[in-house]
Amino acid sequence: MEQMTVGMLVKLLTQACYADPKVAYKKIIVADDEEGNSYHGMYYHPTTDAKDVKENLEFSNGVYDTDTENPDELVILG
Repeated sequence: MEQMTVGMLVKLLTQACYADPKVAYKKIIVADDEEGNSYHGMYYHPTTDAKDVKENLEFSNGVYDTDTENPDELVILG
Protein backbone atom coordinates (compact mmCIF):
# COMPACT_ATOMS: atom_id res chain seq x y z
CA MET A 1 0.00 0.00 0.00
CA GLU A 2 1.33 3.43 -0.95
CA GLN A 3 1.77 5.97 1.85
CA MET A 4 -0.91 8.68 1.71
CA THR A 5 -0.01 12.23 0.70
CA VAL A 6 -1.91 15.39 1.63
CA GLY A 7 -3.04 15.79 -1.98
CA MET A 8 -4.32 12.22 -2.14
CA LEU A 9 -6.23 12.70 1.12
CA VAL A 10 -7.84 15.94 -0.10
CA LYS A 11 -8.86 14.30 -3.38
CA LEU A 12 -10.37 11.23 -1.71
CA LEU A 13 -12.25 13.24 0.92
CA THR A 14 -13.56 15.67 -1.70
CA GLN A 15 -14.83 12.75 -3.80
CA ALA A 16 -16.46 11.15 -0.75
CA CYS A 17 -18.20 14.41 0.26
CA TYR A 18 -19.38 15.00 -3.31
CA ALA A 19 -20.83 11.47 -3.51
CA ASP A 20 -22.54 11.81 -0.11
CA PRO A 21 -22.59 15.27 1.56
CA LYS A 22 -23.30 13.65 4.96
CA VAL A 23 -19.71 12.35 4.96
CA ALA A 24 -18.52 15.91 5.77
CA TYR A 25 -20.08 15.65 9.25
CA LYS A 26 -18.64 12.29 10.22
CA LYS A 27 -15.88 11.96 12.85
CA ILE A 28 -12.38 10.95 11.76
CA ILE A 29 -10.48 7.96 13.14
CA VAL A 30 -6.98 6.99 12.04
CA ALA A 31 -5.18 3.65 12.05
CA ASP A 32 -2.48 2.96 14.64
CA ASP A 33 -0.43 1.02 12.09
CA GLU A 34 -0.27 0.10 8.41
CA GLU A 35 -2.24 -3.09 9.03
CA GLY A 36 -5.24 -1.39 10.67
CA ASN A 37 -4.94 -3.43 13.86
CA SER A 38 -6.55 -0.63 15.88
CA TYR A 39 -7.82 2.92 15.43
CA HIS A 40 -8.04 6.17 17.40
CA GLY A 41 -9.86 9.47 17.03
CA MET A 42 -8.27 12.46 15.29
CA TYR A 43 -8.33 15.58 17.47
CA TYR A 44 -5.64 18.00 16.27
CA HIS A 45 -5.36 20.25 13.27
CA PRO A 46 -2.69 19.18 10.78
CA THR A 47 0.88 20.01 11.80
CA THR A 48 2.53 21.13 8.57
CA ASP A 49 5.53 23.23 9.65
CA ALA A 50 8.71 21.10 9.48
CA LYS A 51 10.07 22.63 12.71
CA ASP A 52 6.88 21.71 14.58
CA VAL A 53 6.84 18.23 13.05
CA LYS A 54 10.45 17.67 14.15
CA GLU A 55 9.72 18.87 17.71
CA ASN A 56 6.63 16.69 18.02
CA LEU A 57 8.54 13.63 16.84
CA GLU A 58 11.44 14.30 19.21
CA PHE A 59 9.12 14.59 22.23
CA SER A 60 7.05 11.52 21.36
CA ASN A 61 7.71 7.83 20.97
CA GLY A 62 8.96 8.63 17.47
CA VAL A 63 7.61 7.64 14.10
CA TYR A 64 7.27 4.22 12.46
CA ASP A 65 5.57 2.73 9.41
CA THR A 66 6.59 5.64 7.19
CA ASP A 67 8.48 5.95 3.93
CA THR A 68 10.50 8.87 5.33
CA GLU A 69 11.39 10.35 8.69
CA ASN A 70 12.42 13.71 7.20
CA PRO A 71 10.26 16.42 8.89
CA ASP A 72 10.35 18.44 5.65
CA GLU A 73 8.40 15.61 3.98
CA LEU A 74 5.86 14.89 6.75
CA VAL A 75 2.55 16.30 7.99
CA ILE A 76 1.13 15.15 11.33
CA LEU A 77 -2.57 14.34 11.62
CA GLY A 78 -3.87 13.25 14.95
